[in-house]
Amino acid sequence: MGVLQPLLPPARADVVDLGTGQGFVALVMAALGHRVRGFDLAQGQLERAREYAAASTNPPVFALGDAAAPPLEPESVDVVANRDVLWTLLNPGQAFANWRAALRPGGRLLVFHGATLSSTKRASSMRRSRASERSSNS
Repeated sequence: MGVLQPLLPPARADVVDLGTGQGFVALVMAALGHRVRGFDLAQGQLERAREYAAASTNPPVFALGDAAAPPLEPESVDVVANRDVLWTLLNPGQAFANWRAALRPGGRLLVFHGATLSSTKRASSMRRSRASERSSNS
């Protein structure tokens, strides 16, 4: 949680987590004291997120919604966040435009996307293996 806190405005900001899945990012931001809503297109994921939120003292509100075109009014939130959503977008430019429109002036867009330590190690191992195969075939 400490990693996210400096990226966020002071507590009780209006935050949305798009493509929330089981609500991990939404739950962390709610634990930091923010008003959080999470949107996802998978009803099963939302049900699991609600189960996890039931134990929270500041539970996020989870609802059906498209991460690329979230059901948000213009300039209605302080933070738009998502994790591992970029690769799913058919039109990333339009999604970013939608996210920007939902942000209040001075709002923050937090996009978490990348390799995990285990996938980085796996990719590095695969590169070494291929290099070794090429050198042995030479």
